[in-house]
Amino acid sequence: MLASCAVRPPVEREATYANPVLARDFPDPAVLRDPDGWTYAYATQGESGGRALNVQVARSRDLVRWEHLGDALPQKASWAARKQLYWAPHVLYDAGLHKYFMYYSAEPDDAAGKCLAVATADAPAGPFVDSGRPMLCGPGFEHIDPMAF
Repeated sequence: MLASCAVRPPVEREATYANPVLARDFPDPAVLRDPDGWTYAYATQGESGGRALNVQVARSRDLVRWEHLGDALPQKASWAARKQLYWAPHVLYDAGLHKYFMYYSAEPDDAAGKCLAVATADAPAGPFVDSGRPMLCGPGFEHIDPMAF
C-alpha cells in the first residue's frame, strides 16, 4: 500500500534586516510611521546621481527593505538658497490639518551658524515647502538637530 504525502506550501519567512538597511550616506535620520502604512525616514543633505539633495527621504513597509525616494525639500529656502547646508530633518504629521511639518536646520545666506526652520507638505515624501523665513537664528550658535513633539 502506498501512503500519500501531503505537499506543504513553502514557509514564508519574515525578512530580517542587516546593516546597513539603506546602503548610502544617510546621516541624522528621523523616522515617521505614516497612516498610509509606510515608515518614512528623513536625513541630512546628500547626493544622488551627482545631484545635491537638500533633505533625503526613504520609505519602507517592513523596516527591512528601503526605497530611496530622493529629495523631500527640492526647492531650497529663499533665505538659505546659495549654500548647500541643510541638516537633521524631523517630520510630524498633523491629522487635524492633514499636513506634514518638517523641522530642519540650515545655514542662512547672509550669516554663519545654523537656523531652525519649518517646511510643510501634503504628502510624507514631499515636496516640502519652506515657510519663507527661519524660526530661530543665533550668531555663532549652531541651532541643529531639531526635534518637535
